[in-house]
Amino acid sequence: MVPATSAANTDLRSPDSRDAARIVVVNNGQDLRSPDGRDAARPSSPRVPSATPDNSTDWGEIGMITGAVVLALGGAGAVFYITRRRTRLHKSDATVAPS
Repeated sequence: MVPATSAANTDLRSPDSRDAARIVVVNNGQDLRSPDGRDAARPSSPRVPSATPDNSTDWGEIGMITGAVVLALGGAGAVFYITRRRTRLHKSDATVAPS
């Protein structure tokens, strides 16, 4: 006679996968995670907003904007200089009298 088993009680996994599914907790007192892993697992404290707003000047951002403006003006000046120079060269070639 064969014992009756229901589908819910039958574990169709291999013996190795059943062993791997078991959770074994071994606490030898040593944390083997990297320092970054330990920091990431630590709960972070919420940032408390300050009572006074931060109205300080961000000089880094001002410097980057100033640099971008200087580069843009320099580029526009170079384009203007080159186009003016080309028109002068073409006009001087056209006005030369044949000898």
